[in-house]
Amino acid sequence: MACPQCVRVRVVSPEAVHHLRQVPGFQVLGADGEVIEGMAEPEALAQLREHRLVQDVRVRVARVAAPEPLEPWLASLVNGLMELARQPAVQVGLALLVARFTLGRTGR
Repeated sequence: MACPQCVRVRVVSPEAVHHLRQVPGFQVLGADGEVIEGMAEPEALAQLREHRLVQDVRVRVARVAAPEPLEPWLASLVNGLMELARQPAVQVGLALLVARFTLGRTGR
């Protein structure tokens, strides 16, 4: 069975919404009397296009934003640095570095 698709159905009258709710494989998500927003399986889509109470059926294509190429790279870098900071040798080295800068400033 194929996935349902987002559709926009223009009807001839507000009463048509009630009749179209009965079409198997068609789920009404919203209606304003002239236009129905819904999800339709391919079989229901064909049936809607032939229905006498329907003026027009349009399949809505969802626009998906392109993934940002920097985001996965940045997340990987941050995770790597966090793993590095958890290493005991690195923690000791950072502690010695902080102590040197702290003691170096107070000794002047």
